[in-house]
Amino acid sequence: DCLKKLSKPVIATTHLSVCSTSVETPNSPQTLSIPPEYQVFQDVFSKVTATHLLPHRPWDCAIDLLPGAKLPKGRVYPLSIPKEYIQEALQQGFICPSTSPAVSSFFFVAKKDEGLRSCIDYRALNEQTVKFTYPLPLVPATLEEFKLDLRSGCNLIHIRRCDEWKTAFITPIGHYEYRVMPYGLSNSPSIFQNFMNELFQDMLNQFVIIYIDEILIYSPSLQDHHRHVTQVLQRLREYQLYLKAENCEFHKTTIHFLGYIITPAGVQMDQKKVDAVFYRRFISHYSQLSAPLTSLIHQKSKTLSWTPEARQAFQDLKQDFCAAPALTHPDPDLRFVVKVDAATLGVGTVLSQWRGEPLLLHPCAFFSKKLSPAEQNYDVGNRGLLAIKLALKEWRHWLEGTQRTYNISEKPQDLTLVRPAGHSFSPGSVLPSPTDQETRIPKPMRCPTFIKLIYNRMNLNPSYLPQYFPPQIEAATQTEPAPPGGPEGKIFIPTSLRPALLDSVHTSPGSGHPGSYQTLTLLKNHYWWPKMAQDVARYVKGCSVCTITLTPCRLPKGKLVPLPIPRRPWSHLGIDFATDLPPSNRYSTIFVVVDR
Repeated sequence: DCLKKLSKPVIATTHLSVCSTSVETPNSPQTLSIPPEYQVFQDVFSKVTATHLLPHRPWDCAIDLLPGAKLPKGRVYPLSIPKEYIQEALQQGFICPSTSPAVSSFFFVAKKDEGLRSCIDYRALNEQTVKFTYPLPLVPATLEEFKLDLRSGCNLIHIRRCDEWKTAFITPIGHYEYRVMPYGLSNSPSIFQNFMNELFQDMLNQFVIIYIDEILIYSPSLQDHHRHVTQVLQRLREYQLYLKAENCEFHKTTIHFLGYIITPAGVQMDQKKVDAVFYRRFISHYSQLSAPLTSLIHQKSKTLSWTPEARQAFQDLKQDFCAAPALTHPDPDLRFVVKVDAATLGVGTVLSQWRGEPLLLHPCAFFSKKLSPAEQNYDVGNRGLLAIKLALKEWRHWLEGTQRTYNISEKPQDLTLVRPAGHSFSPGSVLPSPTDQETRIPKPMRCPTFIKLIYNRMNLNPSYLPQYFPPQIEAATQTEPAPPGGPEGKIFIPTSLRPALLDSVHTSPGSGHPGSYQTLTLLKNHYWWPKMAQDVARYVKGCSVCTITLTPCRLPKGKLVPLPIPRRPWSHLGIDFATDLPPSNRYSTIFVVVDR
């Protein structure tokens, strides 16, 4: 329901940025004038009030170390201006002198507003910290839901009292530790996201979207928007949270977010950041287009080989970035169209919807993936199915449980349309719906003679035995009658006819030379004689075809040892017997003599 609401037209949005209580730019002017209807909330935008130390809360930042963790040992960096920062932070109560055995390095980095942001190298501490796995909103889903990025306001949260010593850092003028959550801790974003979600639980996805410390308020009308903004400001005042006025935007229909431009019509690229690969979601078949460039990264040679293919790919990507279409917000009430394109190097997918007057197909998102060497060996059909699988996985939150159409093509000019059940079918359809299957019954195929032979041999019905067998069985039983106690309903085979029956079941054309177990199973369906299993095993073991073609199931032979060369003929003979062979001219045994 939330997604459906957000897909409707939005008249006004307000973007609020929770203020960091750090002293990075304490004297920067407040450039934004607060709208008259919100003047009663001047204290929420106050810089002076924002520098007050807040009380401990249930959301205090805990730093639990792994068993056997080693404490960080950072180095001192020579800095020219840490004194002012340290003095103000001490006055505000954000830091205090420390005697902690842990030491992390301290330095500054430049900010966009020409101020300085304090940074502490907590990498060694983060490696030893038990992670707090609270989920952050996904950026693609955030865009689809009109969410806007939040900038961290870590200093609004206290460090748990027993963990303050772990945040200790060293500067040229002393050793200090934080009382509030500093920037750089691995759990800071998750802890702050949890904190904000708890405070605005009743407003989330109703008219408020939060990403860390950025708040977006969206409304279908100006009257509702004024009421929604007032509720948010009142909640911030209640919990002593303060906004950075220069980063807030009120009553906007177009807003910048995470390098994107968000409008009620859709998502567009920010031309100021068009040089980043960040915008691949706007480019159809990005992975395939960039394959000649990405392959250069994986070369073992340290020398970059700028090939003509790479140069052409670079030019094509520049043109596509300049002409990238605006992506519309998905509407769950409309049918989705998923187009997939399977090429040799990669697959690309497009999520679209029919909209507007006249009705046009508008892209909602692009997704592409470069195929692995194993996936590049797939045939065209499997590459297309892989692309569908990836599309369903990427846009599952939109496609699951909805009606959708798939367009499958190996090449753009070779497009096949596949519609869900109950819709008309194009002549080129290759994935029919269940309602169309009755019209696609294949024509009857003539069964070749050898197929019938194999089928009959597998069933081994007595009626398919050679014509001379029944009379011979009847005649042989006159001299060798069936012993008493045999199974009922099965034919007794006398000794003289057993080799011929075994040959018919195991060796004749169409039999397929089954193994001992399969041959015995076929015979036992209709025939029997004493010690049948032993006779079958002995016969199959002596089959010359099976002996030559099958892999031997025995231990490997030992190393060959050369024998001495005889001095005269017939002085060294090797003699052996090959027995139980299929009869040939009434003989079944070979006497072998070898003169070395």
